[in-house]
This record gives sequence, C-alpha cells and structure tokens, in this order.
Amino acid sequence: MPEPSPHTANPTASEATLFYAPPYERPVEDELAWHLVKFLHPDAGVSYQVRTLTAADAFYVDFVVTVPLAEREVRVAIEVTDELDPENVHLRDAFLVGSGHFDAVVRLDPDDLAYRMHDVLLFVLRLRPELFGQRGTRNLETLASTEALIHDTRPGRGVQMHYQLPDAHSGLLFGGEALPENAGAGRTLRVAIADAGHASSYAADYFAACEFFGVPHRSQTRRAA
Repeated sequence: MPEPSPHTANPTASEATLFYAPPYERPVEDELAWHLVKFLHPDAGVSYQVRTLTAADAFYVDFVVTVPLAEREVRVAIEVTDELDPENVHLRDAFLVGSGHFDAVVRLDPDDLAYRMHDVLLFVLRLRPELFGQRGTRNLETLASTEALIHDTRPGRGVQMHYQLPDAHSGLLFGGEALPENAGAGRTLRVAIADAGHASSYAADYFAACEFFGVPHRSQTRRAA
C-alpha cells in the first residue's frame, strides 16, 4: 500500500469548528471537550473521533485540533488513554506523526483530567502554544496550580510532575462537585507527546512502529512549522 500523503484523514476534520458538541463516548471526553472550547484559540476547530487512514490501518483519534496559520494549517491529535488501550500506544502516536498525519499527538491520562484539568491544559499550552488564544492562555495561567506554573516544561518533551503540595485549584469531578483541597496531593501528572518539530520525541518510536505494523518508513520525516 502506498504511503499516504501528510494530513490524510476523515474529511470531516477539515470542517471542524470550535463548539462543544455532545454526545461524547466517555464522561472524561465530555469534560475535556467542554474545556477545550473554553480555552483554545478562537480560530481553532475541534473534531471528535477522527478516522485517520494510514499505510498500516485506519486509526481513530479522540480529538483533532486544527489551527490555521499564515502558511498552513496545524493539526494536533489529543488522545485520552483508555484502560483497554494496548501498551504500545506510544508506537501508534509516533507512527501518526512520523508518517505525516499530524504535527503532534498529545496523550493525556483520564485521572489527571479529572483531578487537574487546568494543569493538564496548561502543559498542552506550553507544548503547543499555537493552539491557544491570548484569553485562553491568561485564564489557564490563572487557574493552574502553582506547581504547574513553575514546572520546567520544554517543547518536544513529555511532562511528568509529582505534586508535593495540595492546591486550592485542585479537583473538579465530572458534574462539577468540588474535591477536597488535598485531593491531588501526591499524584504524578503525565503528558506524553510525539511532536514533528522535535525528532527526539518520536523518531525512534516511529521506526519501531513501522517494524511493528509491517510498513516501510518514510525516508525523511516531516518537520513542523
């Protein structure tokens, strides 16, 4: 099967708009969608359960965020890990980036979204700032915990942060019931990323993924703007 061209996906992805549009399959996805609409760039679009055709198979991606830039459209996939996901999901993420379908794939933990939604989105902002507008950036920097604000976050590198202190911004259960102040203390928040602009975040896993899926790899990987 020939290697697909970059950004080959379900055509509905090109029609994405910034609206909260339930139903969503899981409560955690519903909560994430509601928050994305609040904080993303006003010109961004969000698509849900996007079918992406690749040389290996057709993969479904939880969310795809698109943002038009002056030179082209940026497309970032956001995945919420499911307890039934296989252990090799990092290979799939790297494969989707290395084969040119997305500029980045960000993978989030559902428990982190339940306890520390604003912190998670702050890290997504720092990893891919073009997805967020000025207002969304200001609001996230106000709502995020102190520990998240001072955490050293570098583009192209995943986040692993262990909470040492309780925080008043911690915790929002699905449905809006506030959690106790110390609900998030002692947790470790993780955000994984495969980013086309940083080969170290995906290249090794991309070649391993090609072997795993039994497809030839691209001779040159695409570099994000």
